[in-house]
Formats: sequence, structure tokens, C-alpha cells
Amino acid sequence: MNASNPSLNEQLAALAPDGWSWKPSDPPALIFQDLWLSTKWVDVPRLIDELFPALLILKDPASPPRRVNSEIEKTVQILCNIRSIVYLPDIASLVTAIDNENRSKPPEQMCNIDEDNERRSSTRSGLSIVNGTEPKSPLDQLCYDVESSSCAITDNSTCSDCKKKLSLFVFGRRYHCRMCGQTQCSDCQIWQTCRHLGYTLPVRICQACSLHKRGIIIDAIYSHIQKSLINGSTQYLSLYIALLKHYSQQNDFLYSLYELVENHFLAFQNFGGVMQCLTYRCAPHEA
Repeated sequence: MNASNPSLNEQLAALAPDGWSWKPSDPPALIFQDLWLSTKWVDVPRLIDELFPALLILKDPASPPRRVNSEIEKTVQILCNIRSIVYLPDIASLVTAIDNENRSKPPEQMCNIDEDNERRSSTRSGLSIVNGTEPKSPLDQLCYDVESSSCAITDNSTCSDCKKKLSLFVFGRRYHCRMCGQTQCSDCQIWQTCRHLGYTLPVRICQACSLHKRGIIIDAIYSHIQKSLINGSTQYLSLYIALLKHYSQQNDFLYSLYELVENHFLAFQNFGGVMQCLTYRCAPHEA
């Protein structure tokens, strides 16, 4: 285009030189192209006109009676019997099970636990992220690949958190975090299971490692989603995506993953899953 006849893009760029950056969008999937080019769109205005009187009645049933013919009455009955489509799965019970598994246990309940407990599941074995799952259930298939506990054990004379002086005796005794190996006093440690390391019974860990476990849960969920995509599976995939959404903060990486899973659902004509991923992609970024 010459200067006397600028393109639309050049005109918009001139109006907003600091904020306009145009680039062609990726072509939509064929199913969306078919939907957009459908000839049935011409029927939408007529459909709206037919629904409007019935919607007015449903919006305010207590309003003064208006003349209603048999067609409007039939439409009202149809609309009243429509069942909403639920495409966002209920994961409350799964979240409760995961949170209970990773909740700190009261120290007074740990009096019978061996302080030097070394019983662990075998390294690299698959261990479900919560205890007591039903076989083939969503959480039973969501597993950790048990890692080796490779942290270097420190033997400091002060607590790494509160800096209290420690000794080898009962009072001020030193303990080691089973995740990071740092030395702390008993007041700065908590009792939790560490199933990713094979500890199915509570062990002592520090507060920082307890917070780090949330990221380990997220990694386990993400890893299973990746396996589902590679293996061409949709079993429980909507639940795993919902769990990932619950435990993660929205970011560009998750946006791309939702888009990837959305296309995966679309290939299987699982339109509920498509709507779920689209809803998550349109959600605002969380702080």
C-alpha cells in the first residue's frame, strides 16, 4: 500500500503507535469453521422472537397475566424442563482427600512413631498420592514416582529456623527434616506423610518443605495429564484438569495447557471437556 491509500493495519497503528501490534490469528479448527459458516445462523433471529414472550413470563411469573397462546405455553413448559449442562466437575471430595493426606498430624499423636523410622516404599515405584484409595479410582491412578531421599543431612548445633541452640540430649534435641536434611528443633518441625519419598507414615519435616509439597502435588497432577495426552486417553482427565486449576495459580503455561487439553477433548468430541478448558482459559489471572 502507498501512503495515499494506507491499509487498515497502518491506520490502526497510526492511531495507537505504542499499543497496536497486529498479527494474523491461527486458523480455527475445522469444527469451528463449520460452525461459523453454518447456514442455520439465519434462523437465530426467528428463534429469538419465538423465545422472547416465554422468557418474559419466566423472568417475572408474578407480573400481571398476559395473553398466552398455546405455542407460548408449550415453549414455557419446554424451558422449565430443560436440565442445565454441568461441565465443571465436582472435585470437593478429591481435594478433601488430598488435603487430609498432607495435613500436619498433632505431635501428641506421634508418641508411638519411631523417631528414626526409615520404612519407605521402594524408589521409583508408583505410589498413589493419598492413602486408602479405591482401585481404579481417580486418586488411585494419580501416583508419585517415589524419589530417593538424596538430601544431604546437616548436623548443626543450632536450629536452622529459630536459631535455638541444640544438643544430643533430650532437652533441645536436634532433628532432621526428611525432605531437605536441615537441622531443626522439635518446635520448628511438623509431622506429615511424604509419599513422594515413600514415607506413608508421618515423619518430621520443616515448615518450608511442607509448603514445597504443594508444588510436588501440582507436578504429579501435571505429569499424569501429560501421560493422558500422550496415550490418547480422556479417563478422569476433566477431574485432573480441575485439580490442577484448584492447586495452581493461573499463568501463561497453564493457559497453553488448557488449550492443548481442549483440543484433545475436541478430538474425542467431548464437548463438556472443551467447555471446561475454555472456561479455565477465560478465567482472569490470579494474583
